[in-house]
Amino acid sequence: MLRHALPLIAMLGMVTPAMAQTPAASIEDFQGRWQIADVVGYADTSDGIPLAKELLGQTVVITTTSIDLNGEKCQPDDGFKVRQVADTTRMLSESAGAHPDDAELPPSVWMLDSSRCAPVFLLGKDRIEIDVMGVFVRAYRMK
Repeated sequence: MLRHALPLIAMLGMVTPAMAQTPAASIEDFQGRWQIADVVGYADTSDGIPLAKELLGQTVVITTTSIDLNGEKCQPDDGFKVRQVADTTRMLSESAGAHPDDAELPPSVWMLDSSRCAPVFLLGKDRIEIDVMGVFVRAYRMK
């Protein structure tokens, strides 16, 4: 019996990193109620500490059609797009005027993107980061 299992065991050992990539994120991964709990950092052009203090504890509700930040709803003109940012350092520099230390994002991350709303980064099943006018905050899924 073990003799027949050896080829299968050998094949399992040949799994390469390319085969083990994380699955693509979807809008469903971002949907839900989130509570802002941490301030990560600030872009050069942010409103800084006053805005950060205002954001802590606020609720964010993400649906397929909008992001509601404590009662202020944003609906994108052309819908949301989930895309993988392969180089967060470059993206932060070009679109947010920020440095990697400001956001503490991984080198590659899934992002909920739109033409009008704050970008949302998926950090895990129950953790996101949002760039709210240059203030980078972490939010956790509310149960």
